[in-house]
Amino acid sequence: MDNRFLYIVAFYISFLLVIVLSFFLLSFSTITTSLFWFFFFGVVLISMYSLTQLTTAESKKGVIINVTNKRKGSSVIRMGNTLKIMTLNIAHGRNDSPHQIFQSKEHIQKQLSAIADLVRKHQSTIVTLQETDNPTFWSNYIDQTASIAQDTALDWHVHSDHVDGLGVHYGTSIISRFKLTDAVSHTFTPSPPTFAKGFTLTSAVLNNEQIIDIVSLQLDFSKKSIRHRQISEMITVLKSRNNPLIVTGDFNNDWHTKNSIVQKCTSALQLKAFNPHSKIILTFPTLGKRLDWILISQGLSFESYETLTDVVSDHYAVIASITFDPKKT
Repeated sequence: MDNRFLYIVAFYISFLLVIVLSFFLLSFSTITTSLFWFFFFGVVLISMYSLTQLTTAESKKGVIINVTNKRKGSSVIRMGNTLKIMTLNIAHGRNDSPHQIFQSKEHIQKQLSAIADLVRKHQSTIVTLQETDNPTFWSNYIDQTASIAQDTALDWHVHSDHVDGLGVHYGTSIISRFKLTDAVSHTFTPSPPTFAKGFTLTSAVLNNEQIIDIVSLQLDFSKKSIRHRQISEMITVLKSRNNPLIVTGDFNNDWHTKNSIVQKCTSALQLKAFNPHSKIILTFPTLGKRLDWILISQGLSFESYETLTDVVSDHYAVIASITFDPKKT
């Protein structure tokens, strides 16, 4: 069945729900009127979602995107054979508060500043982010990737909009002290009823010669079958590349789940995870699960790995120091 047809059906069902709820709730006492507005706004969000999906129903795969360099003229940074990479799902800058549409611009800007403070505190040289908004009505039109980059010492950044339409623009991002090149945005095949997901892929130029591919990924949260399809799409893209690889992000899956997506990714791309069998490492406190990962090529090594419990999102940030031997990579 054509995905566009599904989105149109979802929109009209949402519209009919608004009408039905209007007559049902408004026929009762004043107390239930507040319930009407609660459901009304919820259904409006669903309707907006359906319409947004209509604009992005055709997947954007392998789209070349621009890299932004804050400091014009800066190029390659020499920093030895170690890089420190952080990954975080920033939840649209709302912290662990309710939906971002209910948050003030000041609240969201404060949370973005707290994320930048965390990056500076731990001296991260590459940061990968998920659920980052380009200027969007529900988060007060802040360019969240640029805002975090501006508050750090990281000169390079790139962002992909996996959801892009009707005032809603968000996806995945990468911010770096190292020069970034050849950035690509890949939006997965649409997966109703959830928002589109995808990944940003770029190459970081280290020490004037070493190139490492960096991925910021977000997979669907609702269905394992969709996550399997999405990770297979990403594996197909990355298998054709020859550079050392670091895959990071929100997999919405842990190592211990049957038919684990994380295990599938590490096996197919010959990547390593840090202490994957640990049941102590948690990145999503609400469910007590490890959903966020940093995976590295065989030629790279973990020097350290830590989950940061600073509350800057509903996810915890993960940070790793990674060493590389130019002769092996």
